Amino acid sequence: MVLKALKKILIGLAFFLYIIILFLTFLNMMDHLNFIPTDSFFYGIDFLPATWLIVSSIIPLVALLLLGYKKTSFYSAIIFLLFFFFFGDLSLASLFKKNINESSYEKVSVVALNVQYYSGGLERVIDTLKNINADFSIISENVLNDEQYDLVKKKIAPNQLFMGHANSTAIISKYPFIDVKEIELPSHEASLSGGNDINEILKNPHRSFVHAIVSINGTKLNMISIRFIAGRPKDKTFQENIKWGKYLLETQIEEVRFFKSYLSKLEGPIIYGGDLNAPAGSKVIRELNAISKDAVLESNLFGAPTFRTSFPTLRIDYIYSMNGVIAKNAKKLSIVVSDHFPIYAEFFIPKSNLLTLDSK
Repeated sequence: MVLKALKKILIGLAFFLYIIILFLTFLNMMDHLNFIPTDSFFYGIDFLPATWLIVSSIIPLVALLLLGYKKTSFYSAIIFLLFFFFFGDLSLASLFKKNINESSYEKVSVVALNVQYYSGGLERVIDTLKNINADFSIISENVLNDEQYDLVKKKIAPNQLFMGHANSTAIISKYPFIDVKEIELPSHEASLSGGNDINEILKNPHRSFVHAIVSINGTKLNMISIRFIAGRPKDKTFQENIKWGKYLLETQIEEVRFFKSYLSKLEGPIIYGGDLNAPAGSKVIRELNAISKDAVLESNLFGAPTFRTSFPTLRIDYIYSMNGVIAKNAKKLSIVVSDHFPIYAEFFIPKSNLLTLDSK
């Protein structure tokens, strides 16, 4: 009698959890397909990574299997796997690699790292980047005062450093800069460590990204370091978390569309990236995937988590390429100097003679 009652409770709990996860998966799919209205409470649920839903589904499916619901468990597993195949952080591009004539390309290497305002130690972070020895370092959360800026310049010499304003982004380059610029985003700075009041943020300076045009043995390359907005709400109440989450979603979409417009006006090969604060499959990342190539998924079947947490895992750091640039050997580096892992990739850039005398 007791065992039967216990079994009924377990079945009820398994089905309850199963229905919740199935419902969230359905909403996630609908949001991916742009069927959820922008004013809906569930708009933006595609920020919930498909990987989390798949992992969460294992417990109820195994429970249902053990409790005798074999068909339900089997067919549901197929549904979840198909969902992950179409909307998860994976790509088949790496299975169809093409051989290239390397003599027609310039080869460069790039590392992208959120340095967490050098909380792990300025010299330690810079020494780590030097040891990685990439041709370019794309840095997010670059917070340096004048004294620290001078120190970094000395430590990386003869490489060059270009950075935006405080809390912004930076680029370290082994190659000479032809031109550098800091571009304002339509959004405003949010605190990196404390809470944020949406009404007060509008009084803050505009956020920005940095764009360097470099010469790779005479071939022009656009190198961009960008970080999309993130941060914490002013308090931990449910209402404020929902309000802040909606603000972040709307602001990131505004930022990415401004950025896409900026990219569309550039000529020549482009490499860009950084801490984009958006998981694979989200609206922001889908916008970028539509116009450029994710280096990690060009080299690997699955994306690797980059935000340094044990669980749940999250990939929010990316390196992208455009206009004929080919990515190779992209990977997450298991190096700990901040709350993010570095992303490393090698790129082949089509040789050209786009550099004019005026631009040299």
